[in-house]
Amino acid sequence: YQTARLITDKDLQLLRRYDKKDSHHKKVLLDDEGERYVWAMMSVLQNVTKEETVQYVLALLDDMIAVDSSRAGLFLVRSQEEDVNVKASPYAILLSLLQREDWFTQEKAARILGLVLSLRPDKDQLDGTVTFDGTILDSHDVVAKTMSSFIDWCLSQLRRPSHPQKSVEVSLHALSIILREKVVRRMVYKVGGVGVIMGFVGQ
Repeated sequence: YQTARLITDKDLQLLRRYDKKDSHHKKVLLDDEGERYVWAMMSVLQNVTKEETVQYVLALLDDMIAVDSSRAGLFLVRSQEEDVNVKASPYAILLSLLQREDWFTQEKAARILGLVLSLRPDKDQLDGTVTFDGTILDSHDVVAKTMSSFIDWCLSQLRRPSHPQKSVEVSLHALSIILREKVVRRMVYKVGGVGVIMGFVGQ
């Protein structure tokens, strides 16, 4: 991938330094330069299409967050280096992975995206972009568009599961994270999601 210029030399060195290390060593690296490691992995997710590689990197990111969920905030801290090899936002990259056919990728991307959205620093901004009835005022607002697309994906999996065992579990878990915000609850209500979710209450 480095030879094909799909990842930079620096990203490659970061990944080599992190990959297959024990949990203590990874913690030290993330505490020191966590955002650089996250963005190196995001660069792979954006530029590499091979399924096994995408799955592996998502597993690394998911494990990182499983140890400490606050690390999801690292996705929104952009490295100041000029050679960061990521053009899209983490929202766009993770949303695109939800459209992949394999469910391992979809599940990991949904788990990560839900936490990244829930830990974003500009929560008041979304409240000012969405009206009381759940209508989005600014169709170009990145967070509002991402949240709306993520809600649509979750609800579509509840309405018509594409995986017999995982669709419902993954979608309800993701919704349980983002629905902590009142503004998101308004957005879900706007698209008829309350009735869909209620159909699974008590199951």
